[in-house]
Amino acid sequence: MKRFFVMGAACALVCAATSAQAQRLDERLEKESQFSVRAGAFLPFEDVLTDVADVWFGAGADIEIPIHLFQNSVTVFSIDWFTHNSGSRDNIFPAMVSQRWYSGPLGQRTYFQVGIGAAFVDFVPSDTLFAARGGIGMEINDMAFVEANFYWTEEDDNGITASGIAAFVGVRF
Repeated sequence: MKRFFVMGAACALVCAATSAQAQRLDERLEKESQFSVRAGAFLPFEDVLTDVADVWFGAGADIEIPIHLFQNSVTVFSIDWFTHNSGSRDNIFPAMVSQRWYSGPLGQRTYFQVGIGAAFVDFVPSDTLFAARGGIGMEINDMAFVEANFYWTEEDDNGITASGIAAFVGVRF
């Protein structure tokens, strides 16, 4: 529970900081922000999770905003969902704040990203875990992209981590 409040306070701080900047840059954000959705597969590392299913379904959504926490980067807020049984139990929901760095011309860019956040897991018992991700991606055209990410989480109270690799195909709007 303490981790949940710490992650909530950290998210509130980031949201407050970005909303203050967003008020100043409101017009720019409307023009340059991008929303994307993606679907793919998640391959967990933990034996307890692979005993249930070797490949889990993965889906996610991102909002990319032109606020730079580091030079030449963009900020990405994302939420993912990993499940092996259509969501009835044993779901993983990583929520991340990431920085993404692009290279190349628009529509043919490659990128890498790193981020931190929380993973909400509904194993028995449910828990909120500190999480991080790193990944690479490539644009197929102006709208479509492919992406691969490594997800890491701390151990829950039962000693289980929700770490693994995910591969996605996505669309930007």
